[in-house]
Amino acid sequence: MTAHTVVYSPIGQSSRAEQIAERLSNAIVAGLLETEEQLPNEAELSRLMGVSPVTIREALNTLRARGLIDTRRGRNGGSFVCRLPERARQEHHPLRLASSDGIADLGELHAAIIGHSALLAGQRSTARDQERLASLVADFAQASQPEARAQADMRCLLTLATQAQSARLANQALAIQAEWAPLAAALYHDSQAHAVTVQAYGRILAALAADDGMAARDAAQGMLAALTAQMLDLKLRLRDPTSSPPTAAA
Repeated sequence: MTAHTVVYSPIGQSSRAEQIAERLSNAIVAGLLETEEQLPNEAELSRLMGVSPVTIREALNTLRARGLIDTRRGRNGGSFVCRLPERARQEHHPLRLASSDGIADLGELHAAIIGHSALLAGQRSTARDQERLASLVADFAQASQPEARAQADMRCLLTLATQAQSARLANQALAIQAEWAPLAAALYHDSQAHAVTVQAYGRILAALAADDGMAARDAAQGMLAALTAQMLDLKLRLRDPTSSPPTAAA
């Protein structure tokens, strides 16, 4: 599972261009879409995200107006992610734009989905499944950049969801990651937050190895509750004009 799978996942027929622009903006500012990376063309984005080409065009126009992408003509042309000055990165910081209530609500939903996934994984995952998750957790532990940490974390969470062997839970987890991953990338500038989450994954893995679904659920929900609380704390600090948001990795 890659960041692109999440960023470009269907957004729903009832959604507006502003929602697409917000998702892509968050992915750019968080570094999930990298500087100079080329976006899929309008037709491909329309197919991937499940909306009309007109809606995609409107969203891309919004991103161009914000200075987040630029469009180049010619044989190798297309829409490319801009290198953002710090002022633009601060202005469009996903934690700054999200409401506190929205972050809290997202965290509660995420904890419910992943917590129940962990409960079922404790009953249904095989030793091979657990080895796969342990390998991904090791990748997460070794990641040193915020964006890499967020992407590795996302792979761990989605893998845990798939080990519940419920297509609905896995699809819900996938949909949530489009909002969660940019916020996690902002949080993972803090190495302590990263270290605490690595420890929480260790507790989840130990519970799965013991076939203790309830302990796995409690560990997963506790991990996401702690991350949500840290996101809310960081958002409050971003309101302080003397406090700067985390600087994106080069």
